[in-house]
Amino acid sequence: EMGSIPAANQTAEDSTAIVYRDGTQVHYTGYNINDNNYFKLRDIALQLSGTEKQFEVLWDEAADSILLTSGMPYTAVGGEMAAAGTESRKAELTQSAVILDGAEASFTAYNILDNNYFKLRDLGQAFDFDVSWDEASQTITIDTSASYTPD
Repeated sequence: EMGSIPAANQTAEDSTAIVYRDGTQVHYTGYNINDNNYFKLRDIALQLSGTEKQFEVLWDEAADSILLTSGMPYTAVGGEMAAAGTESRKAELTQSAVILDGAEASFTAYNILDNNYFKLRDLGQAFDFDVSWDEASQTITIDTSASYTPD
């Protein structure tokens, strides 16, 4: 849940979930932390760029802030969609501020290998795309044509 305080250090296990975005299978590097799937913020931004739910990601080093702007196409920086292996990783709670459309937002995010991983449902809620989970097939579906609905 957004707002609850997670432990600062976690073990991130390789997520084996299959992900479809608007009907197309996408091979994201994802991690499972406390039974939630986390994906690299920039991978999601890249994959949603060009859809109605696109958003830009900028890093403000001076302010130690991640700036998210909804409705803007994503500018790639390199390294998006890179495979990260399947071993467990150390995940540290992201300390950077997250600014969503000019206002500070509360996200649970983890830094894994110098990349920020966000809970997919939190991004769905923030940018209003639907995220659904099918337990039987272990499949996550991202639908940018639908609005976010809590599971």
